Amino acid sequence: MSKISIVPAQKCDEDGKLIMNWRNDETTRKMFYNNKVKIWDTFKTEFYECYFKNIPLFAVMDNKKISFVSFVKEEKEVYSISINIPPENRGKRLAGKILNKSLEYVQSNYKTISKIIAEIKIENLPSIKSFLRAGFVFKKDDTKKVGDKMLKIKVYEYVFK
Repeated sequence: MSKISIVPAQKCDEDGKLIMNWRNDETTRKMFYNNKVKIWDTFKTEFYECYFKNIPLFAVMDNKKISFVSFVKEEKEVYSISINIPPENRGKRLAGKILNKSLEYVQSNYKTISKIIAEIKIENLPSIKSFLRAGFVFKKDDTKKVGDKMLKIKVYEYVFK
């Protein structure tokens, strides 16, 4: 198996369009809170103005970007995590490895972060299994209001040692 590495996303159209295209995949949209299709004219502003206030990362294998992982600050030392694996890389048991590598990257490069929270739609069983394999611990069942809908979610956390 090839080695997975983690690299920061770059503030460039190429990375932004790749993230947007992966984000627009039908299965991905079903699992995200906001499931509307993104178009470059509006996503470009979101990408350049918002993504880099957080920690945007790519997982790379064989010199090819295989996944996008984002860490978003929630509280002083607490971040939430989101992972997007494009269709061609799903079903290969990569998610747990990508999550582990991403956590190692964050722990090495962002010393003040103590905890990572993952909120996963209850029907997203592949993600739930991947987060558990990566060492996340179930905390609670919850609901989240998104627009006019209430979504059932499971909340997991990873605490850095």
